[in-house]
Amino acid sequence: MLPRVFVSLPETVAMLAKHRGGDLALVDERERVTWRELDKRVAGVSRALIADGLAKGDRVAFLALSQVPAVVALLGVLRAGGVAAPLSPMLTPALAAHLIRDSGAEWMIACELLAGLADAAVAEVDQAWPARRRIALDFARPDWISVGDFVAGAPADGPSAVALEPDDLCNIIYSSGTTGVPKGIVHDHRLRTDFALGLALEFRMDQSTVNLISTPLHTNGTWMTLLPTLAVGGINVLLKRFEPARFLQLLERESVSHAFAVPTQIQALAERLENSPTDLHALKLLISAGSSMSPTLKLRATALFDGKIMELYGLTEGISTVLKPEDVAAHMATVGRPMVGVEIAVLDDADRPLPPDEVGEIVGRSAGIMRGYWNRPDATAEIVWRDDDGRLFIRTGDMGRLDHEGYLTITDRKKDMIVSGGINVFASDIEAVVLEHPDVVDVAVIAIPDPKWGETPLALVRVRPNAVDIESIRHFANARLARYQHISAIERQDDDFPRNLLGKVLKRELRAMHSGIPQAVQEN
Repeated sequence: MLPRVFVSLPETVAMLAKHRGGDLALVDERERVTWRELDKRVAGVSRALIADGLAKGDRVAFLALSQVPAVVALLGVLRAGGVAAPLSPMLTPALAAHLIRDSGAEWMIACELLAGLADAAVAEVDQAWPARRRIALDFARPDWISVGDFVAGAPADGPSAVALEPDDLCNIIYSSGTTGVPKGIVHDHRLRTDFALGLALEFRMDQSTVNLISTPLHTNGTWMTLLPTLAVGGINVLLKRFEPARFLQLLERESVSHAFAVPTQIQALAERLENSPTDLHALKLLISAGSSMSPTLKLRATALFDGKIMELYGLTEGISTVLKPEDVAAHMATVGRPMVGVEIAVLDDADRPLPPDEVGEIVGRSAGIMRGYWNRPDATAEIVWRDDDGRLFIRTGDMGRLDHEGYLTITDRKKDMIVSGGINVFASDIEAVVLEHPDVVDVAVIAIPDPKWGETPLALVRVRPNAVDIESIRHFANARLARYQHISAIERQDDDFPRNLLGKVLKRELRAMHSGIPQAVQEN
């Protein structure tokens, strides 16, 4: 028998360069790159890293936005056998330094807009950090080497790739950190290849795909459309920073077929689209992920984008569901059904599987489950649940229910659930009712201490100009809520809620901000 052959994503780029070298692969605001050019540049970065001492499994930290040089460098790291550890632009220098130490990265690659954060983070890292290089993607500074000089300094006849095996590590994606310090989620090359091909199937991608990305490299949402487009030989259009007018302009100019945006971005796009007609004839899917869309936004976006909205719920750890455009109308409140190869279950407080339509913790299994949390065997063990047959599922930390047709509805984060008088109260249920008020733009509901009930809901609301008194919003909502769900206090929120880059509201920050709030006055 012949040995099994594994084709990694960096090898796929080389194959596309060989067979479709003149076709376009990457576009950003500065350049348009063919597959042949991409492969040559990737090989150059890989050769330079190998010459600089990078060995298979060594980690490389990234602070980079979506642009051609960043994707070239990322693929170069992977082709050399390195492990990419992209970091969030929203980190503090101290936290970025912590993640650099945690990953053990010996190289830092950064773009100009994030070089200040990179410098500050490196300055925070212990002097024992084995730093090799700071590689600048699009700028020049004395203490950085430009990627061009780095590549030019490598021997032209040196090796430009290593043989990648399925179990070789590919990346460490640090979680968004909505509940604390981010954990490093580890994927190997087999998982990333399966991830790319599975999503290409779900997203209906092929060689004609033109995909628009406007989120940074650190988020798995970026990889969610970047890698499938690469895998099928489509074109990735890269936008360093999201700006609604520019996003819509690129949709039209580049005949974009697929795009990824988080719900807050979709909200901004919808507002812009209502006043700025855009030719969307080429668009097949606008994919929403990162946090759940409200039914109101889902309905509005579906109408404005000609029924081309697809919602994805998932964890970087390796499970996901999709709500396809043809299912939106009939299953508006859900996040769809499990992706191909994914199984979902819902557990009660005793970790027993629940029947359909019962609310509990969501767990899931798939072939794409992460290898584990980097340097955190304790956290890896905590996320595991096994069924009666010994099959491994991972805990999501989300509460929800599956209906008889397999559609999943998210009710809340487990840690965000409010326990009032011994009854579980889901903030999302309250938020959905508050959003029905015409003066409410956005709402976040959190728990505050209560001497009688233990916890009770506080609603933080963002309202339209000249809105009615917010107390009337509380009465409006309470008239429509069950008594145990009643909002006991309401506050106006002048600024947007604290969010991560995927648009998730950071409720732990809201709770910290309101930890000293006076105890709520309960209604009789």
